[in-house]
Amino acid sequence: MGPLILFGGWLLMHNPEAHNPNAPLSAWKEVRSYDTAYLCEQARHKEAVEAAGDDHSAPSGMHELRYRCVREEHVHPPAH
Repeated sequence: MGPLILFGGWLLMHNPEAHNPNAPLSAWKEVRSYDTAYLCEQARHKEAVEAAGDDHSAPSGMHELRYRCVREEHVHPPAH
């Protein structure tokens, strides 16, 4: 039996395609990684608030949709 590798990190992702909120995850860009979902969600909210402060033309809440927290193994599957 080989060594067991545990993932568990969370990635904050940004969708650069503002016109396509349903863009595939492969189109999203990594912003940062976090150890817990809680820390990632805090960062997601902060990023969205900062982006909204810079862009007053977008509808309220739109920036929240452009950031997502995903488990690291969904973006970088473990090699077998």
